[in-house]
Amino acid sequence: VALAFLLARVLLPSGQGPKPVAEAIRENMWLGIFAVYAVISAYAMPRIFAGQMDVVPMRPADVKNLFDAFPLRPSNQNVTAAVYIVGSFLIAVCTGVAVRQSLGAVRFVRVAVVIVWIHALFGASGALFGHTVWGAILSIFRNGSYAQVEQSLLGYQRIAGIMPEASTYAAFGFGWFVLLAEFWLRDIQRARTGRAALVMLVVLVASTSSTAYASLLAYMMIIAVRMLLFPNAFKFRKLAWIVGIMFMGALATGMLLLLNPEQAKEFSLVFQHTLLDKASSGSGLQRMFWAQQGLEAFKLSFGLGIGAGSFRSSSLLTAIIGSMGIVGVISFVAYVVVMFKPMVTNTFMRCVDPVDAVGVSASWAALCILIPAGVSAPSPDPGPSFCIFAAVALALRSIPRQRLLTHMAALELAFDREGRSLQIDKPLLR
Repeated sequence: VALAFLLARVLLPSGQGPKPVAEAIRENMWLGIFAVYAVISAYAMPRIFAGQMDVVPMRPADVKNLFDAFPLRPSNQNVTAAVYIVGSFLIAVCTGVAVRQSLGAVRFVRVAVVIVWIHALFGASGALFGHTVWGAILSIFRNGSYAQVEQSLLGYQRIAGIMPEASTYAAFGFGWFVLLAEFWLRDIQRARTGRAALVMLVVLVASTSSTAYASLLAYMMIIAVRMLLFPNAFKFRKLAWIVGIMFMGALATGMLLLLNPEQAKEFSLVFQHTLLDKASSGSGLQRMFWAQQGLEAFKLSFGLGIGAGSFRSSSLLTAIIGSMGIVGVISFVAYVVVMFKPMVTNTFMRCVDPVDAVGVSASWAALCILIPAGVSAPSPDPGPSFCIFAAVALALRSIPRQRLLTHMAALELAFDREGRSLQIDKPLLR
């Protein structure tokens, strides 16, 4: 509802007018198709295929065991899922309009840094002071409709911040960590973005969340592949910092474990429980069962899907496949490809101008945030963070060259207050 009012404000005579909204809608057209089909499927498909298979609802009642399922039928969660996905589309449109404004890219970078610091501080303070009054204050925000999971593991307080559980905290933090890490790699306010990214990295490592560990491992592999295929895309000092951080982290961990064998044993148990034993745990088996529902629903519905919000999944991919079928898969994949621009050179190489650098960084963040969503998302809604990153990437990377000139002239000082070189093409500015 708030997003609808924001769009109305933009469209008023004293606002920006319909042109930026039309541009944002056009850029996010594939996501719009995805949202429209989500509404159609949420209403029609549960009625068409009612009773033809058993599913785990988004909000099950009277659950007797981990694998309890109920006959498919229309529910309020179909409406909820459709509204959420439409809301995600509106987020993308509003973000596209906002980031096109004067110095919109600069504001986006500054806000991203603030978000990461707040998220990291909530997580760290919740773990350190979880048994105090501060922990009770944070619990007010944990208002999920499902039972609260255990927030400690083998005596360690899990990091969840104001989120209901550690995996949700890690999934959100990971996306914004990638965004700031990509900013730092491209020298976008590197002091601020680098410090915030490093703090978020430390908190994610300490979160004892398998989602955090799997996502960070995947991102490290992505960085390694980019280094091998495009060695000139990274400055030497950036490579040195990455290798140095990894080496110092490994050295500090090794020294701590060497000096305290009991602590080493406890850390080993935590690591084994959160990562190695996850697949065979009750939670892992339950999540696998949820994910398999999507494939079964796809077969049952002949590729149409059984409707957004009809069942709980544990993966964005299987949620889209099972609930929205072929139309959902094609529209979402097309949106990701259009946003990421895999055939454009600056997606993988250095960017000359800071506007493109911000857009490319956002595209990598949008792509990487699908990693935790791929192993934990319960519904086909890609989420606000993905839509924000994707909309920023689409808006900033589509600014015509002649409009980019004045934008870059204004950004040169804003991005470089401390005298750091952005390597902007001076003849282009003239």
